[in-house]
Amino acid sequence: MAGELIRAVRRLQSAPGFAAIIVGLLALGIGAATAMFSVVNAVLLRPLPYGVPDRLVEIRTLAPSGRNAGVPLGDFDRLRAMEEIESIAFGAQGAVTLTGTEGAENVFSEGLAGDGLAVFGVAPSAGRLNGGERAVVLSHRLWQRRYQGDARVVGRAITVNGEPWTIGAVMPAGFFTTNRIFELWMPWRFSTDDLKNRQGYNGTTVARVTVPVPQLAARLEAERFGANNDVRGRAVSLWDRQDVDRARILWVLLGAVGLVLAIACLNAGSLMLARAVGRRRETAVRAALGARPMELLRPLAAESAVLAGCAASAGCLVAWGLLRALAAWMPERAPLSRMDEASLDVRMLGAAVGIAVASIVLAGLAPAFEAWAVRPAAALGDSSRASAGGRFASRFRAGAVVLQTALSVVVLVGAGLLMRSLVKMIETDPGYRREGLLTARIPMPFEMGQRGNPATEAHYRAVLDAVRAIPGVKSAAVTTVLPLGRVAANISFAPEGKAEPAEGAAQFYSVTPDYFRTMGVPLRAGRLFDERDTAGSPGVVIINEVAAKKYWPDEDPVGKRAAGQPPVVVAGVVGAVRRGSMREPPGPEVYRPFSQMMFGLHGTTLVLRTSGPAPESLTGPVRRTLRESFPDHPVAEIRTMEAVIADSVASPRFYASVFGLFAALALLLAGAGLYGLMAHSVAERRREIGIRAALGAPVAAIVGLIMSRGAVLLGAGVAAGVAGSVGFTRLLGSQLYEVDTDDPLTLTIVCGLLVAVGLIAVAGPARRAAGVDPASALRAE
Repeated sequence: MAGELIRAVRRLQSAPGFAAIIVGLLALGIGAATAMFSVVNAVLLRPLPYGVPDRLVEIRTLAPSGRNAGVPLGDFDRLRAMEEIESIAFGAQGAVTLTGTEGAENVFSEGLAGDGLAVFGVAPSAGRLNGGERAVVLSHRLWQRRYQGDARVVGRAITVNGEPWTIGAVMPAGFFTTNRIFELWMPWRFSTDDLKNRQGYNGTTVARVTVPVPQLAARLEAERFGANNDVRGRAVSLWDRQDVDRARILWVLLGAVGLVLAIACLNAGSLMLARAVGRRRETAVRAALGARPMELLRPLAAESAVLAGCAASAGCLVAWGLLRALAAWMPERAPLSRMDEASLDVRMLGAAVGIAVASIVLAGLAPAFEAWAVRPAAALGDSSRASAGGRFASRFRAGAVVLQTALSVVVLVGAGLLMRSLVKMIETDPGYRREGLLTARIPMPFEMGQRGNPATEAHYRAVLDAVRAIPGVKSAAVTTVLPLGRVAANISFAPEGKAEPAEGAAQFYSVTPDYFRTMGVPLRAGRLFDERDTAGSPGVVIINEVAAKKYWPDEDPVGKRAAGQPPVVVAGVVGAVRRGSMREPPGPEVYRPFSQMMFGLHGTTLVLRTSGPAPESLTGPVRRTLRESFPDHPVAEIRTMEAVIADSVASPRFYASVFGLFAALALLLAGAGLYGLMAHSVAERRREIGIRAALGAPVAAIVGLIMSRGAVLLGAGVAAGVAGSVGFTRLLGSQLYEVDTDDPLTLTIVCGLLVAVGLIAVAGPARRAAGVDPASALRAE
C-alpha cells in the first residue's frame, strides 16, 4: 500500500492545480466546521469551571407581582440552615478603587457573605481562600495586569477604598463567579440591620446542594420569604443561567458552517468525479486486460487518501487561524463568555475529515465501478461517450451544482437577515442626541461614602467645574447609570397609595441638573431639575413617558405623589431612552436629583457635550484634568457616546460578521462549483460545439446554449434554496430586530447576488465555447 501511495503522490504532482484546488476546498470546509464546533464546545457543551458544577444553583425570589429579585438578607440564615444546602454564598457587586505604588485603578468587585468562593469548589492558584477577614482574592486577569503575575503577591498589603487589606489568594485563569466583570472578591459580614432586612435585595445567592436541583426548587417553591411572607423561592442551576438566545445562535452558526462543509465536499466530489471520468478509458483498458476489481480501485483510493490527508493537515491550520481570528474579533463586551477557552476539537476534526474523505472516495471510485461493470468493448468503442462518463457522472455534477446553490442561498439569507437587523439597530433613535457626546466613568469617592454625604456633592461639583473649564466643552453632568452602559439599577416605584405594578421595577438614575440638557433628552411636560432641588428641599422625581403611561395612564403625572420614604413629587416627564440595548424598547425610568439621592455603588459617569465634530479629541484634556485635579480617583474609561452605542450592539455585529464570513465562503464555493461544471461541460461537448459551428450556428446561439444550461441549474438551485431557507431562518427569529425571517428584500438581494455571481461564473466557459475552432475540434475526435 505504501508503494501505491507514493505512486498516487507522483500522479498528483503531474496535476498540481487539481490537487491544490481539492485540498483548498476541503481545508476551508474542514477548518471552518472544526473551528465553529470548537467554539460551541467551549461555550455550551464543556462543563462550567467549577467543582461538580451540576450541584451549583442560583437562588432567587419571585413576588406575587411577578417581580424577580434576589434573596432578602433577613432570609439568608434560614436558607443556610436547610439540609438540602451544603454551602451558600451571597454576593453584592460594586466598584472599588485600588491605590498604591502600582497606581490608582477602579475595578469591579464582589463582596461575599457566607461561605464565599469556597462554594464554587475551585482551589486558588496561589494562597488560600480563608485568608482572614481582611484578605481579598484577586482574579488571574487582575493579578497579571496589576502585578505582572508576581508569585510573591500573596500576603502583600493592598489598599482598597482607602483601607488596608491583604492579598490572600489568586484564582486560576478562566475562573469567574456569576459575572466575568468581577476582578476582586472581598469578605462581607452581614450587620444586625442587614439581618433584619426582609425586602428583596439585588445581590446574587449561589448554593451548592446535596440533592438534585429540581428537588431543591420544589422545596423553595413551598417556602415563603420576604417581609410579608408572600415571596416564593426559586432555584436555577448555573448551567441553565446561560442565555438561551446565545445558545440558539451558536447552533445556527454551526449549522451554517456545516452547510459550507457540505458545499466544499460536493465541489471536491465533482472534481474527483471529473478526474475519474477522464481516466475511464484507461480503467476500461486495464479491465479488458484482466485487472481485478481491487486493482482498479486501489489507485483511485490511494489518490483520495493522499488528498484527504493533505486536506486534514491544511484544515487544522485553517481551524487554528479561524479560532485565533474569532478570539481577536471578539468585542470587549464578549457575547461568548468562554470563547478564550476554545481549542481545536479532535472529535469534530475527525468527523469533518471523515465526511470529506467519504465524498471524494465515493466520487472517485464510482466511475471505476462503472467501468468494471460494463463491457470493455462498449467503453472503448465510443470516445465521446467514454469521455462523458455516462449519465451518472453528468447527473451527479449537475445535481451537486443545484444543491450547492441551494445551500448557499440558505447561508446567504441567514447572513443577510442578521446584517439588515444590525443596520436597523444602529439606525434606531436612542432617545438622545448621540453626536458630540463624550463619557468618562469615574469612581464614587470612597472616603465620602455612598449616600447622602454633603462632601460627595461638593466633590462632584468640583469635578464638573473642572471639566466645564476645558475648551470645547459646552455642558457637563453626572449620572449613576449611563444609557446602554454596563451598569443598571432598579427601583420600586408606584403612585402613592397604589401597589407596585406586576411588570416590576423601574430603571433608576441619579443625575445632576444639567444631565437632560447635556444628553439631549427632550422634556415632555413639567420641569427639569435645577438648583432648587437640594438635599434639604422636598423630594422630587422626573419620569419618562413610558412610566407616565404605565403609572398614570389617564392622568397628567406632573405634581402627583409617588410612594417613598418620604413620598416624592413628580416634577416632570421626559422622553424615553434605550437603556439596556438598542433592540429592547424603552421601559419605565425614574430620575432623582443627585443631591437628594446619591447612589454610586458602581461608580458614576461623567457626560460632556462638546462643541466640535470630534468629541474624542477631548479625551486627552479630560483625562489630564481629572488626573491632575483628583489623583486618587482614577478614570476607568473615556469613550464617545457613539462608541458606547457601537459597544451595545457588539454581540449582533459579531454574529452577523461571522455569519457573513461563512456566507462569503459559501458564495465563493458555489460560484466555483458552477464554473467548474460548465467548463467541464464545454470540454465534454467540444466536438458537438465544433459541429454546430461548422454547420453555421452563430456565436450567439453557442453562447446561449451554455448560458441557458447554467441558468437552468442556477434557477433550480435558487428556488430550492429559497424554500429551504424558510425553516432555517426561523431559528434566527430571536436575534432579529424589526426584520421578518421571510423578509422579501433580503430574499431579493440574496437571489440577485447569487444569480449575478452564477452568470459571471458561466460567462467564462460560454466565451470559451464561442471560441472553439470547428476544424481542430473535429480533428481531435
